[in-house]
Amino acid sequence: MSWTDDGDGHLAGSLQSATPNTEGTGDLVKTVNASFTGTLHDGQISIVTHGFLGDTSTWPGSLSGDTLTLNIPQQDGSIAPATFARGKVSDYNSAVSAFKDQITQERDQAAAAAASAAAQPESAAAAAP
Repeated sequence: MSWTDDGDGHLAGSLQSATPNTEGTGDLVKTVNASFTGTLHDGQISIVTHGFLGDTSTWPGSLSGDTLTLNIPQQDGSIAPATFARGKVSDYNSAVSAFKDQITQERDQAAAAAASAAAQPESAAAAAP
C-alpha cells in the first residue's frame, strides 16, 4: 500500500494483495491491485477502495508512527482489524516469497495425506478374510 497526501489530509494511493491461487493453474498466488482515496486527520484514517476485491468499500482506522491499522469489513458482516507496518518493496517481495513457500508446503502435506488415505483402504481390504 502506498499513497500521497495533498497536504490537507486528502489521500490518493494504491494497494496490492496476494492470496492463494485456488484455480490450480499458473502461479501459487493471485495478486489484486486497486486504487483508493481517503483522508488522514490527527492519526485517524479513512480509506475508500475502488474495486478492491470487486467492491467499493470504506475502511476506517488509525495511523500511529509506522503502524497502520484498518478495520476491514468481512464477508460475514463482521469487521476485522488488519495491521500494516511501513516497509520497502523488497520487504513485500520477501513476504510474498515466504507465502509461496508456505502454500507449497501446505499443498505437499495435503497431497501426502490424500495419498496415505487412499492407500489405507487397499491395505484394509487386503487384510480382510
